[in-house]
Amino acid sequence: MGAARRLRELLSRGELIAAPGAYDCITARTVERAGFAAVYMTGAGTAAALGYPDYGLVTLSEMAENAGRLAAAVGIPVIADADTGYGNELNAVRTVREYEQRGVAGIHIEDQGFPKKCGHLEEKAVIPLEDYAAKIRAAANARRDPDFLLIARTDARAVLGLDEAVRRANAALEAGADMAFVEAPQTPEEVAAIPRLVRGPCLLNLVWRGKTPDVSLDEAQALGYKLAILPAVLFTAVVGVCDAMLEELRRTGRHPVPAADLTPAQAFARFGAEEWDALRERRGAGSRLVPDRPRAGIQPADHSVQPVLGSRAALVEPLDSHGHIRFLPEAADLRLQAPRPARPFRKGASQPRHRGSHPVRVLRIQRDDFALVVQRAILNGGGDGAERFRRDARQLRKLEVPRATPRSSSAAR
Repeated sequence: MGAARRLRELLSRGELIAAPGAYDCITARTVERAGFAAVYMTGAGTAAALGYPDYGLVTLSEMAENAGRLAAAVGIPVIADADTGYGNELNAVRTVREYEQRGVAGIHIEDQGFPKKCGHLEEKAVIPLEDYAAKIRAAANARRDPDFLLIARTDARAVLGLDEAVRRANAALEAGADMAFVEAPQTPEEVAAIPRLVRGPCLLNLVWRGKTPDVSLDEAQALGYKLAILPAVLFTAVVGVCDAMLEELRRTGRHPVPAADLTPAQAFARFGAEEWDALRERRGAGSRLVPDRPRAGIQPADHSVQPVLGSRAALVEPLDSHGHIRFLPEAADLRLQAPRPARPFRKGASQPRHRGSHPVRVLRIQRDDFALVVQRAILNGGGDGAERFRRDARQLRKLEVPRATPRSSSAAR
């Protein structure tokens, strides 16, 4: 079952869904671990994580990519801020597609002019209702998954009053939105009136010290709201914790005791270490440069390639998901030693000439029974030596190695 379908099922139960705000995978997984049914990707927090205020400075690509990371990190539905849809109706169509294909369960699109700003700041502007309704209609029709939740947000309360905000919310629902989001009601009476006046499900945005009065989740449910988001609940908390920790470090000169007080292993366990440890065990631990399952006819004892770096080790990362071995920068000056084979591979073939250790560069590394192909650098230059080594490598590994560019037609023959 997809995330959008799960979110629809949660909404059908009739209980208020509380979605605390997250801006990265750490905060998203923390929300999931705390037992909440959904997580909200906050635009303000995403902007702050990139070093910007919530002034409409973050692009569609940056927002969608962050939402995709959150959706991949958690098993609960992600509802995301999509600002104004990043333009007109065409941009709104692309916005829906970008978020939808990243596994996000739903988004909200607002009627602010561009560039927009946080809904709890002053001096906002909104676009005409006709343009807003057209944008919502285009976004609704752009959905490939009918369960993808489209939430229509209006910021008209601060500019044109509550009556106009309600009118716009109802117009957006008629245009195809699934839920209405009247931003920043300013009194308890307005908070209570919105679910009565809007002809569809409503979202309540709870921002600490924002324009909306403080309302408990139980009160919001009793008023008829279906979804409550708390965008800054972790964002502002992290800022406070960081300030306190750094002040104590500056004052005492010692590492402060963290609020979580986790060991490194305990911290990594919060973010999937158990899953990756199991994968490591299945794939085989440790680094290697030589095949552990050689091809038929190859004797690793005779033809293995050994790193010889004195006291340094050749650092090779484990195989990635595509089976490729990745060398770390420390292995850039790797020196390999190919021992002399005990006997030729076939009758009449000359023995490959490998004496001692030679500087090498990696020609190709691929997962083919952990086959490893390397090319010895020819210390004195010359294409003949390079071609000789390629011929020897083909004998050793029976792999097709790219030929050197011939210096002449006779050399090619």
